Amino acid sequence: MMAFWRILFLLLAFSATPATAHLSLTDSDPANGAELVSTPDAVVLYFSRPARLTAASIAKTDADAAPLPLAPADNAPTTEMRLELPALADGTYRIVWSAIAEDTHLASGEIVFNLTLPVVDETPDEAVASIEPQPGGAAPVADVGQAPDSTRQRLAPTEITPPKPSSRAKTPPDLLAVAARALGFAAVLQAVGAAIFLSVFGAKLASAQPAIRRLTAIAAVFGVLLTGLVYLLEPARMAGDFAGAFDPAMHSLLAETSAAKARAFRIFALILVFWGAISAPPSGRTRMLLGAAFAVASFGLIGHISSSEPGWLLFIVLAAHLSIAAFWFGALIPLLTVLADESRSVAAAIVDGFSQIALWLVPVVFVAGAVMAFFLIGSLNDLLTTGYGRLILTKTTLFAILMGLAGLNKFRFGPALSRGEDRGLAGLKTAIRIEFWLILAVLTATAFLTTLFSPEV
Repeated sequence: MMAFWRILFLLLAFSATPATAHLSLTDSDPANGAELVSTPDAVVLYFSRPARLTAASIAKTDADAAPLPLAPADNAPTTEMRLELPALADGTYRIVWSAIAEDTHLASGEIVFNLTLPVVDETPDEAVASIEPQPGGAAPVADVGQAPDSTRQRLAPTEITPPKPSSRAKTPPDLLAVAARALGFAAVLQAVGAAIFLSVFGAKLASAQPAIRRLTAIAAVFGVLLTGLVYLLEPARMAGDFAGAFDPAMHSLLAETSAAKARAFRIFALILVFWGAISAPPSGRTRMLLGAAFAVASFGLIGHISSSEPGWLLFIVLAAHLSIAAFWFGALIPLLTVLADESRSVAAAIVDGFSQIALWLVPVVFVAGAVMAFFLIGSLNDLLTTGYGRLILTKTTLFAILMGLAGLNKFRFGPALSRGEDRGLAGLKTAIRIEFWLILAVLTATAFLTTLFSPEV
C-alpha cells in the first residue's frame, strides 16, 4: 500500500502543471450584425486566449465572386488580431475566420455586417469594383463584389443572428481525430496503469509478470503511434479537410503551439515506459514510473481549466483524476492475466489488495470530475442544455455503473474467489471485462469533450 501512495505522490508532483481553456471569440469590431455608414479600415477580432489565424476572408453576400483573403500583419499569438480591409462599396459582407490556440484548440466563425454609404453624385474613386486576389493569400479567392450604381438606395437593416463565438462546424478530420484521441487515451492510460500495477504488485507475481510487462510495452507503442496520429490530424482539422494534413503552412503553425510540445513530451514519456517494461528491475521499474509520471503530466499541459479559479486546486484535482483513472483502467487487463496465470491464492490476494486501494481511491475520480465540472460549467442549466454538459452527464452515468461493478468485485466476487468458489472467479472476470468497455466508453466521451466541445467559460 505504501508503495502505491509513493507512486501517486510522484504522479501528482509531476502533473500539477497549468492547463488551458478552449479558444473562443469574445468580441469583434465591427460587431456581428453591425449597421455601418462608413467603410471600416479593418476588422479586429478579440479572443479569449492568445491565438494565431489559420484563415480569414471577406465576401459580399449577394455577389457570386469568391471571397478575398485577409491576413494580419504579424500572425504571432495574440488576443487582439487586426485584419486590414480594402475600401468597400455598399452591401452586406461576411467575414469568415478560423484560428488556433497554443494547445491546438480550434475556433472559427463569421461576422456579418451591413455597409450603407451616404448618397453622392458619383461613385467615389476609392469604392472597389473588383478586388483581385493578393499574392501569398491564405486561401483561394476572387473579387468581393461589384461597385454600386452612382445613385444608391439605402439598404434595409439586415436581420442577423450572431453565431456562438466558439462555434465550429464538425468535419471528417474532427471525427477521425475523436476516434484516434479516444484510442490514444486508452493506450496511454493502459501503459501508465499497467506500469503502476507492476510497481505495486510485481513482487507478488509468480507467473503473470512477463505477460503484464509485454502488455505495458505494447500499450506504450500504441500510445506513441496514436499520439503521433492525433498530431498529424491537427493540420487537417485546422484546414477543415484532409488536404490540410499536407499543408506546410498548417504544420508550421502547429509546430509553434504548446500542444505540439506536450505531445512530444508524452511520446518521450511513453518511450520511457516502454524501455522500463522491457528492462529488468529495479532500473526497469524506475523508468516505468518516471515515464508514467511524465505521461500524466503531459495531459496537464492542455485542457479546459486555466481560466477558472481556484487554479491551484483545479491543477491538483486534474492530476488526481488522471492518475487514479489510469491506475484503475490500466489494472483491469493485468487483473485478468493474474486470474488466468496465477494460483488461486495469489490471485485472491492481489484482487483483495487492488480492491482495498480502489475502495478509497476510485471515488476520488468521481469527486475530482465533479469539482472540475462545477468550476467549468457554472450552472445547472448549462449542464442540462449544452453539448459539453450533456457529455458530462453521460460520463457520470457510466461512472455510476462502474462504481456498482466495483462494489460487486469488492463485496461479492472477491470474497467468493478467496473461498475457492468457481462462481467468484467467473463473476470477477465478467465484471472486469464490463468495466473495461465502460471505461473505454468514458474515454470516448472524454475525446468528444476535448476535441469538439468546450464549456461556456
